[in-house]
Amino acid sequence: IEFNPNGGHFPDRSETSSKKITVEEYTVPQVQSPVRDGYTFVGWNETVIPAQENKTYVAVWKSQTPQKYNIIFDANGGKFNDGTTTKSQSVEEGNKPTVPESPTRDGYIFKGWDSEISLVTGNKTYTAVWEKVPKKYEITFDADGGKFSDGSTSKVVTAIEGEKPQTIENPIREGYIFKGWSPEIVSATKNTTYTAIWEKEKEIYTVTFDANGGSFEDGSKKQEQKVEEGTKPTEPKAPTKKGYRFIGWDQTVTEAVENVTYKAVWEAVKTYEITFDANGGKFAVSYT
Repeated sequence: IEFNPNGGHFPDRSETSSKKITVEEYTVPQVQSPVRDGYTFVGWNETVIPAQENKTYVAVWKSQTPQKYNIIFDANGGKFNDGTTTKSQSVEEGNKPTVPESPTRDGYIFKGWDSEISLVTGNKTYTAVWEKVPKKYEITFDADGGKFSDGSTSKVVTAIEGEKPQTIENPIREGYIFKGWSPEIVSATKNTTYTAIWEKEKEIYTVTFDANGGSFEDGSKKQEQKVEEGTKPTEPKAPTKKGYRFIGWDQTVTEAVENVTYKAVWEAVKTYEITFDANGGKFAVSYT
């Protein structure tokens, strides 16, 4: 641990610059106070504490014919109670200046002075240190035709500048699916409205295939399917009808946009009588 007499010397005059001593950890170092002609020893530049590391203490002197110095407190963009932006005082060397009331500044929090208030050794300016108060913004979530669980159609939350607004519940809307918010939610920089994005739920339609006098493989006369809007139904296996040939449905099978019935279209199968004449002979078997 080094003790710098800072222009003075120690009483034994064994050292005129610094005195270095070695102590065990957590032991308070002890040293005689230095002396200096024309000055009074005030103490060390900081309180001597139990040793935890190598350290240097510097002597602080007060002139026996003290000189005065100008000490300024600069509000640094703020103001003091009387509206001034600086406070100055004349302080004798070796004394501490009187700290004025804390200044104020719109939109900021006073955090103290830029350096520790210490014994005066010369002219000095202390400058106020400020921390900006984060701005807050109103963020509106518009359900756009939907509702939240409490029945409201919009929600307003407060967000700190630079932070994303808190998550809220998704709204609901009959016949629609909630797909998110527009625009995309980002960190707050201004008052903003986010609008719900909706996608209409697809309708379910009944599609009927009518055998129109015929029948399907399972013996049924009609077959029904429940089909989602925009989806093409699956055509059943062609029905059959005695004496007729199935040639298709009465309209083209397309994507469902409403309830619809497709009817089988039939074409009669023609039959003819064919005669074989034995011309004087006989057949062993008679054919019709």
